[in-house]
Amino acid sequence: LERENGIASTLDKSEDTFGQCAETSSTFSARVIVAPNGSVSEARVTQSVPDDPHLRDCLTEALRRLAFPPTNAPVPLSFSLAIEPY
Repeated sequence: LERENGIASTLDKSEDTFGQCAETSSTFSARVIVAPNGSVSEARVTQSVPDDPHLRDCLTEALRRLAFPPTNAPVPLSFSLAIEPY
């Protein structure tokens, strides 16, 4: 539960960063792997609405810059978020 709270907190704090990628209200789904040190070792936007390659590229870069709480082993995450332009 503590790890889940850390993940949710990290994503909540990143809403403005993701919003900088969006020109309109958008949603996206992503897969990331969090390394034991908390950095993102792999990031992929699997879907975005609107279906815009520039939006996906920007979001992928933003995901790679996230810093999660450290873990004992790599942690794969899949999630979907709604974002507003910032």
